[in-house]
Amino acid sequence: FMKSAIAQKVDGIACTLPNPTAFNDVVAEALSKGIPVIAINADAPGSGRLAYIGQGNYEAGRSMGEQIAKLLPGGGSIIIGIHTAGADQLAIRVKGVKDVLDAKGGFKYRVVETGTDLVKAESLLASALQADPSVKGMFGVEEISGIAIGHIIERQKLKGKVFGGGFDLVTEELDAIEKGNMQFTIDQQPYLQGFQGVMELYLNKMYSITPCDINTGIAPVTAENVKMVKDLAAKGYR
Repeated sequence: FMKSAIAQKVDGIACTLPNPTAFNDVVAEALSKGIPVIAINADAPGSGRLAYIGQGNYEAGRSMGEQIAKLLPGGGSIIIGIHTAGADQLAIRVKGVKDVLDAKGGFKYRVVETGTDLVKAESLLASALQADPSVKGMFGVEEISGIAIGHIIERQKLKGKVFGGGFDLVTEELDAIEKGNMQFTIDQQPYLQGFQGVMELYLNKMYSITPCDINTGIAPVTAENVKMVKDLAAKGYR
């Protein structure tokens, strides 16, 4: 995508940079040709990109940790799902979750790397759950493990017995919250990421305004606000 955009001599590039080093050369190439590059959603600070517009992943992980602590004030055994352990933004979220739970005390957690295939993710998480009957909650730091958790809780009729949570506003997770199979998901407000990315590139092009980092915030979605969020997501705003 970036190579093609550079060849087309675009005025700017706003894109996700999910690997800390893989995009360094192509970002450098774009910048050398006067094309500004802004990272959105996933960041690679060492790439030379001009700004990052997205969620603060450590703060987002802490937000998930606080949601878990509300559900399980006495602590307990939980499973944390992550589809790619080597993805920096996800690892940072996991650290945020752990830091909150460690500070609260009483929590035992197991991190399960699921991969990005949903069927495999469900199998691995189900196996981890079966291996520890004391598990009180399953929480995914991205949408793949989040969807898988919702499916497992519904299929195994664990509603009210095992809590569930995830990230992002995928339909499966929002439906699971409405049904009571999951209790929350953490929204990173992607509409804002795309909107602000385009705005910063426009301002840079038209007025030479230097792009700047923007934290798009943390927006937990629970049973209390899930209907409103679903309606807005259907219109493309959440």
